Amino acid sequence: MSTPANCEPLPLQLPWSCCRAARSATVSLPYDAALGVGALVLYNAIIAVVGLVNRFTIPSRFYLFARAWYCAYLAAAAALAMGTS
Repeated sequence: MSTPANCEPLPLQLPWSCCRAARSATVSLPYDAALGVGALVLYNAIIAVVGLVNRFTIPSRFYLFARAWYCAYLAAAAALAMGTS
């Protein structure tokens, strides 16, 4: 693989990174994606805590919380989508 003339090669030449300038890029995280990631991470943390508190079992009626959680997420996502248009 040849290195372009205007690029300074990296100490370890990788096929997908020929330049120092290509090592970083500015990206944005949309609000709806951040909401989804946050909801999933928090939901899984809640499941872990409930499982630990209940001796590594999830109560059979936990589905009620799960449905309420996802309804709240859908409502928040819809409100966010309507507010950003």
